[in-house]
Order: sequence, then structure tokens, then C-alpha cells
Amino acid sequence: MSCHFTEEDLVNYAQRFAKEHWDREFDIRIELVNRDWRRKLASYHFNSKTGDKFIRMSKVVNERYSNEEVLNSLLHEMVHWVLHTTGKPFRDDTKEFVEECIRVGASFSKTKTAQKAFKNYSKSLNK
Repeated sequence: MSCHFTEEDLVNYAQRFAKEHWDREFDIRIELVNRDWRRKLASYHFNSKTGDKFIRMSKVVNERYSNEEVLNSLLHEMVHWVLHTTGKPFRDDTKEFVEECIRVGASFSKTKTAQKAFKNYSKSLNK
């Protein structure tokens, strides 16, 4: 199964997710590039000088994944966006990020720091 979403498709899903999970409008762009990344599915970007914010995804990478996996990755990046734009810590290794990913059902990064944050958060619930 390979995913062939267009930018328009992804924006439509993002608008739906934003309403469903945060009761807000999706007000940034999604940039779909033709690069073959090896270590990521998507990324959230912001420029503190210009205020520009966007989510970047790769058509090439998306084609290696199912629609569900691509949408889960989009939701993960949207968690970064929501936390960032509401003034909360938004890195993968923060408690706030882990909590929000769990709340909305978004995936976690496979980086060591993100996995450690998830494990620590899980341990704190079992105390």
C-alpha cells in the first residue's frame, strides 16, 4: 500500500484534525516536496523572525507508507504546531508533547530522546 495524497488532501485532513482535536482552524501551510528522506516522515518548521510556520512532508517518503501511517505522521506534526502556537513546550521529548500525542492518538518519534520521554511519562503514571 502506498500513499499518494496531494497537498490539498493533506490540508483537508489537517483541517478536520484541527477541528476534531483542538476546535480550531488549521492556519498554516503544508509543503509537499520530492525529496527522499531516510530518517523522517514529516517535520514541523517555524521561523521565529518571520512567524512563518508549516509542515513539510515528502511525496517520495509518503509512497513507502500507508494512508494511515502518513495521516498519523501529519497528526504528530500538528501536535508540534498546536503546542507551539499555544506557548507550550512542543519538542518530542517534553511531557506536554507526550501527553498531547496520547490524548489525540498521534504516533511518537522513534528517536531515543522521544522514546525515553514516553517511557518516563508512562512510568510516572504507574507510581
